[in-house]
Amino acid sequence: YGLYTALLPAVAYTVFGTCMHLSVGPFALISMLTCQGIELLVPDPHADPEAAVAVASTLSLLVGAELLLFGVMQLGFLAGFLSDPVLSGFCTASSLIIPASQLKYAFQVQVRSGGFFG
Repeated sequence: YGLYTALLPAVAYTVFGTCMHLSVGPFALISMLTCQGIELLVPDPHADPEAAVAVASTLSLLVGAELLLFGVMQLGFLAGFLSDPVLSGFCTASSLIIPASQLKYAFQVQVRSGGFFG
C-alpha cells in the first residue's frame, strides 16, 4: 500500500489546501525528521519494525491533530515569524546531510553514526 498511501495526502491537499507554494509528497526532510523521532523511542527499528510503525503512526496522528487545531484557531500567521534565513539554513543543511548519509551505501563502507561531539 506504500505508493497508494503516499498519493492520498497529496490528493486531499489538492482538494482542501490553500497554499500553492507548499511542497506536498513523501520528501526527504519530513522522512529524516520522522526517522529521528522513531530512533529516539525505538532503540533498534530493524529488529522491531512493528514498534517503529506504531511510533510513526502516532507521530503522524499527533501532527495531523495539531495542524487541524492550528487551522481551527487560525494560527497560520505564526509561520510568518519563521525567517527566510532559518528556513533556508534548514533546507541547506538537509541537502548536505541526506547525501552524506547515503555515501556509506554508495561506497560500501561502514561509517560510525553519532552526534557532532561524540
